[in-house]
Amino acid sequence: MDPREFKHDMAIARTGADAPEQIRVALTFSVSDREKLWDAAAERGLASPGMGIEDIIDVIGPREDPSLVECLAMLVQPAPTPGCRLEGFDVTQFASA
Repeated sequence: MDPREFKHDMAIARTGADAPEQIRVALTFSVSDREKLWDAAAERGLASPGMGIEDIIDVIGPREDPSLVECLAMLVQPAPTPGCRLEGFDVTQFASA
């Protein structure tokens, strides 16, 4: 989608000219391939300075039994956004249906 085509009501109630506003963005993931998820998280972690494979396994678990929560946290943690301060970041695993 071209950002110029995005139409959104920009009328936002503020209590003051510089009052910060909190906005929540929620994503829900279904994990279909635990090994692919681990591979991607391990690759991201290994790109961090000073991280070795032992450190990665300590954080996200071994490939054979990964911590899905930690893998997703490694991959979906948002990058800094100009003009914003990250107020919270949480990854929670729900019971399987």
